[in-house]
Amino acid sequence: MELSKFTNGDKKAIVERKDFSYTVNYYLKGRIINKEVVSDFSKAEQLAESFTLSESNNGPSLLNENV
Repeated sequence: MELSKFTNGDKKAIVERKDFSYTVNYYLKGRIINKEVVSDFSKAEQLAESFTLSESNNGPSLLNENV
């Protein structure tokens, strides 16, 4: 069950409730790049917000993108 969604440009993070924990799904340009499972809802939202607001590109990049 999706609880919250954070977006910023090409970045998106979705917090979901699964069993007795929260899963944060990290997306970059529409593709999932990472998942993180935590037990605290506020921590999950904090992680999602930090990811979407960060300046760095946490996803894979092509060699010619940084030229």
